[in-house]
Amino acid sequence: MNDKMIYVTKLFKKFLHLFLVFILAAKGLFAQEYKFEALTTDHGLSQNLVYAIFQDSRHFLWIATADGLNRYDGTNFKIYKSTPENQNSISGHHFSSIVEDKNGNLWIGSYGGGLNKYSRMTESFTSYKHNPKDPNSPIGDRITALLIDRKNCLWIGTESGLCRMNLTTGKYRYFKADIKNSDSLCNDKVYTMT
Repeated sequence: MNDKMIYVTKLFKKFLHLFLVFILAAKGLFAQEYKFEALTTDHGLSQNLVYAIFQDSRHFLWIATADGLNRYDGTNFKIYKSTPENQNSISGHHFSSIVEDKNGNLWIGSYGGGLNKYSRMTESFTSYKHNPKDPNSPIGDRITALLIDRKNCLWIGTESGLCRMNLTTGKYRYFKADIKNSDSLCNDKVYTMT
């Protein structure tokens, strides 16, 4: 066999190998079947208008709706709503976002009710609301997005800007649009973060 023939044979074998890997991978990817089941108020959900779904580290599904926060265990719903006479209840009623920190606490954003922290240890909520006189409070109460970064900081997107809460120190830092600063936000309305 000449060198050209050996080269073509090796190239063909590599191509055949890659082709088989692709076919097997594609078969595995497309062979999965997904079954979806709709969960509605008929099943116990507090409201059919859903803004966020989050699966926590304990495999509960948390569903943020326009009328309550719902925890689903695969069979039953537990609904959390604001109860003014209970200071440990969740604040707000229209929930927009949910994240979990490294300690297993859930952070829930409310559209108009501020930020809520759910402690599994006490099974209670702590509310964090905007205070214009306190720079160590959330930047706004209309929370639209939440994100926890690798440094254990909670990023809070609102219609009033963006802020970062250091979950270790509890300190806040605000980020707002400023036409005089090209490094600032271009708009104070932050609706999503990834």
